Amino acid sequence: MKLSWYNSIIIFYFTLFFMVCLSNHHSKNVEKNNKNQETNIITIEILPPDDDQDSFEFNDNLLDDMINLSDKNNK
Repeated sequence: MKLSWYNSIIIFYFTLFFMVCLSNHHSKNVEKNNKNQETNIITIEILPPDDDQDSFEFNDNLLDDMINLSDKNNK
């Protein structure tokens, strides 16, 4: 089957349009995933204890536990 130039051009533009649509869809998915990851960021601020060494140890243990949980969730 021999294609005319007109049909070849139509097929070319259809293919180009299809590829642009797929690329745009992929870009939107990447942006959406990045937004989801940004909302999962947690900032933890641990203030130094006044004079109580026990509270420092408690905060240190709490921070270690949270880091361990975070590492497990990322794997």
